[in-house]
Amino acid sequence: MSASQQILSYMIQTIGGLYVFFALLRVFLQASRADYYNPVSQFTVKITQKPVWLLGKIIPQWGRLDLAGILWVIIVQILIIEISCLIFYSQLIDPVTALAWAAIGTFQLFLTIVFWGMIILIIMSFAALLGGVRVQHPILTLIEQLMAPIIYPLQRVLPPMGGIDLSPLLLFMMINILQIITTNLAQGTGLAPSLVIGF
Repeated sequence: MSASQQILSYMIQTIGGLYVFFALLRVFLQASRADYYNPVSQFTVKITQKPVWLLGKIIPQWGRLDLAGILWVIIVQILIIEISCLIFYSQLIDPVTALAWAAIGTFQLFLTIVFWGMIILIIMSFAALLGGVRVQHPILTLIEQLMAPIIYPLQRVLPPMGGIDLSPLLLFMMINILQIITTNLAQGTGLAPSLVIGF
């Protein structure tokens, strides 16, 4: 592969990856009923509003789940996969394979977001315990709101014992199990990690 192809691929993967992240974050924000007026929420909505709004005219929302938003993430993933495939192999892959890769990559990205969101919450908790001061920042507040619908049900299953919250351990186990499943699915479909956002 030539240097120009490598640079082009890097730019597409980086810029496309950031956009896919925010498009998926929009879905996550809506599902968790996070603060719409948070600066990060506002930015996320602005850069994804028009295509999701257009798709929303034909695809209804399902409860808290924005199906139009999910479809937009998948569409962008497929576009990135096909463009990257053109750069690497000078050909397109079949739509069914691209769709499968896009879905697997999107779910893997979601798991990654949840993992790092939990890591940040743990660090925040330790910082508050050691310093006695709770750090207030729009991004940190948003992460708490995003993770709350995931953490609270787990805390009911595994309540804090002796002042120690073990629900993050349960969450990490679930994430690892799901990542094993998605990795096997990816291998079964012949997924090329270099072409798919999330891997």
